[in-house]
Amino acid sequence: MRRLPVVLITLSLGLAAHAEHAYQTIAEGLEFPWSIAFLPEGDMLVTERTGRLRVIRDGTLLEEPVAGAPETYVAGQGGYFDVVLDPSFATNRRLYLAFAHGDARRNARYNLRLVANEGSSTTSK
Repeated sequence: MRRLPVVLITLSLGLAAHAEHAYQTIAEGLEFPWSIAFLPEGDMLVTERTGRLRVIRDGTLLEEPVAGAPETYVAGQGGYFDVVLDPSFATNRRLYLAFAHGDARRNARYNLRLVANEGSSTTSK
């Protein structure tokens, strides 16, 4: 599997004909990073298209993916997509995950609400 770094891109918007770009690598070792959610404590959640939800803490990718995340159908563009925090995440610990589910013959995008616990997640409907 090809491992890619997560890179934050900052655009300097102005009246100039060409905007300047600044790139900063914030973590390495991710496989097809797709979406980032910034947690109130400063950590980042990153979805990998390959079906893992990862945590970046203090600029370091934690070795183990978040436990309890759902299985996904990975093929072509299929896999994990967006992760978004509930507006009240700091108190209710809910986040939302969009991902592909099914098999090669039948698959669809699912949206799931998860409740974050220490080091894992649980499914909630």
